[in-house]
Amino acid sequence: VVDDVRIISTEIVAIVNKAAHNIVSVARTATDAVRLATVHRPDLVIMDIGLENGGDGIEAASHITDDLEIPVIFLTGHNDLVTLERAQKVNPLGFLSKPVREADVVNTITIALNQQKQHATKVPSDDSTFNGRIAMLGGIASVLEMVKVIHSHCALRFEDSAVLYIAEGKIIHAKLEDLPPMEAAK
Repeated sequence: VVDDVRIISTEIVAIVNKAAHNIVSVARTATDAVRLATVHRPDLVIMDIGLENGGDGIEAASHITDDLEIPVIFLTGHNDLVTLERAQKVNPLGFLSKPVREADVVNTITIALNQQKQHATKVPSDDSTFNGRIAMLGGIASVLEMVKVIHSHCALRFEDSAVLYIAEGKIIHAKLEDLPPMEAAK
């Protein structure tokens, strides 16, 4: 939670704790927000846009989302179009207006965490590189080694019909329609 007004950050901390989420730290400045996000790596940051002392909330959020890949929910008492357009460029997972209401905080956090979870587990179908697929599936290399031992011919199919095809211990990445039938490859 990042807010330079102690009473607001205390209220948000109480709401978040009541909703059974953990607060790893509270920051009062943009500089502290970036430093604490770097140290604690939270799942989500609630960031006040208008920080009085020590920097701009939008700039801090931009650093946190771009460099640390931590999503942000903005908290603001500013409803002017210029500020909101500037904040949108950071791609926040939500906005909360001051004064905050408990239901709004809880619902916004719940939606943001669900979006983050879905984004983390979504497999992009346009990634056609072998290395991208290996990184995306994490740990598949050891599975492929086991498959090679068990059977010398195997195909792993992906959502977009691309496959990793193993024949005689060699891994080939190709489109399904480009592969010979399994029997023909033997």
